[in-house]
Amino acid sequence: MEDVKQVIHAARDAGLACLGGQVQFQFHDGTCEGYWINYDPSERRRGEPWVDYVARSADETTAAFDRVCQKTDFRQVACQFDFARRRIEGEGCDPRDHLWFPL
Repeated sequence: MEDVKQVIHAARDAGLACLGGQVQFQFHDGTCEGYWINYDPSERRRGEPWVDYVARSADETTAAFDRVCQKTDFRQVACQFDFARRRIEGEGCDPRDHLWFPL
């Protein structure tokens, strides 16, 4: 989870805006995407200078990501997917070991 913030800050430092991301559980034979759990910034405002948008998008994405991590039971989310639930219940895997946060 700390890597996500480092990537957001590195993108900001490189002058790249962040469009946010979604939660995924990636297994060797498939991916389950929690598209409803996102950490997106608001859109670029009309007339907003690029440098301001870059900084704001990083701040908003980081704050949204922190909220998602604090309030989300990732095991419960993973169990909503039959594919992931079979691995959790049948193989005893920890879904957090397969948790990714693509940006």
